[in-house]
Amino acid sequence: YPAQDSLREWVESAGLYPVSCLTSLSSTQKKDLIEAGIILCRSLRDDEGLLGRIGLKEDQKGALAAELAFLCG
Repeated sequence: YPAQDSLREWVESAGLYPVSCLTSLSSTQKKDLIEAGIILCRSLRDDEGLLGRIGLKEDQKGALAAELAFLCG
């Protein structure tokens, strides 16, 4: 919220985006991830097996992979 040194800047500089910011997942899918202990996008990116466990279709997996690549590099 402050013009400088805001929470947003901290998140962006550290690359620690929460799964709640993902637009390619439904609210239910985000909730399932959080309940499974997956809080950060980086964790989801590093464990491809999670994508199948939350019931993503192939086209959704592609969209999510692209979004994760954009956010997490």
